[in-house]
Amino acid sequence: MKRTLLLGISLLLADHGMAQTTIFEETFENSPMFQIPLNWENINRSGTFPTWNVTDLAVFTNAMGFSGKVANMSVMNAASDQILVSPAISLQNGSTYALKFLVGTFTSNNVFSPQGHYAVYIIPAGSNFTGNETPVLEEDIVNGDIAKLKNVDITGYAGQSIRIYFRQFSSITGMEQLLIDTVQITEQNLLGTSEESMTREDVMMYPNPAFDYLNIQSKSKIMHVKMFDMTGKEMNITRNSDSIAIDHLQPGTYIVSIVTDNKIYNKKLIKK
Repeated sequence: MKRTLLLGISLLLADHGMAQTTIFEETFENSPMFQIPLNWENINRSGTFPTWNVTDLAVFTNAMGFSGKVANMSVMNAASDQILVSPAISLQNGSTYALKFLVGTFTSNNVFSPQGHYAVYIIPAGSNFTGNETPVLEEDIVNGDIAKLKNVDITGYAGQSIRIYFRQFSSITGMEQLLIDTVQITEQNLLGTSEESMTREDVMMYPNPAFDYLNIQSKSKIMHVKMFDMTGKEMNITRNSDSIAIDHLQPGTYIVSIVTDNKIYNKKLIKK
């Protein structure tokens, strides 16, 4: 049930020549009520209460897009600054990684405000949170009673052991209820024996990392080129002979699918 919203993304990535493996998942189903999962940690920066805990609000929140138990932060004080911290997760070099989770506010029949504010940080395991770190995601929630799927590229942390910090702070009203569910980290590798067996001369893509333009050369005729972000969304690109303008793309990791007259090559591109 909890994987329904994420299944479409996985299938889309697979269809475009990418293998996706879930290396970490927390659905909160096995956590005791009003506690937090084993090996997770609460950080109470404000000294206020309540703190993060697992609650079963399914009778209300399943219709919002959540499923079963959720991580719940009920804000009763505008000064509330609470962090829920995951166990350590190892990210290996040579792969791309995405953090996915569901988030939303629950108004409980207008008892709580639909508004909320949160941030997510990726911090090396063994480091202490100071509050000066740059979040990988920070946003205000305006509309309540709906679960939204977030997908954050965390490939830049490959080669490290990291922890995820979900932070509720900067309360807008002092009466909010923030929910988190189905936290996943997925590892994505390129598929295909064509990629593994090809020689360097078959297809060349340069520079990589790239800023403005990407050049592609192939011994075989190139039929077409497509580019996808790490969620599987196809990017709008224009190919001019062997050159592609990418200056309009946001910095990050992309997959370039190169179709020749006899093979398909999927290559990772870092856009600076």
